[in-house]
Amino acid sequence: MCATFLHTSPLFLHTHFNILFVMAYKKNPKKKDALSIKRAVESLCFQIDWGLKLLGAEKGDLFHQLAKVEVDFISELNLTQDILAIKSLVDLSLRDRHKFTRIMARANREKTTYNLLSGKAA
Repeated sequence: MCATFLHTSPLFLHTHFNILFVMAYKKNPKKKDALSIKRAVESLCFQIDWGLKLLGAEKGDLFHQLAKVEVDFISELNLTQDILAIKSLVDLSLRDRHKFTRIMARANREKTTYNLLSGKAA
């Protein structure tokens, strides 16, 4: 690569941006907290939009407007990260429930008993 074009190289620009971003990120802890809150709000908005899309609600209808008001209210109360933590806990319990039902279905098919703690045939 020619040295005259080094300053416009995508790799150089990306590396330079990352260095500046990391320096700014470390210098200002308030900005770090603000960015984490912003990411949590964006994550919650995306998950709500995705869920409404799966339910068949169209973009911009009453459900989306109500959801936006709810997200704004939740973020004003600084409860966004708590809501996301509850959601991850529910997702884990659903995954474990599905695992349990698969084990029990296999036990019923095979007419065997399973130790629920180890998941192995008794």
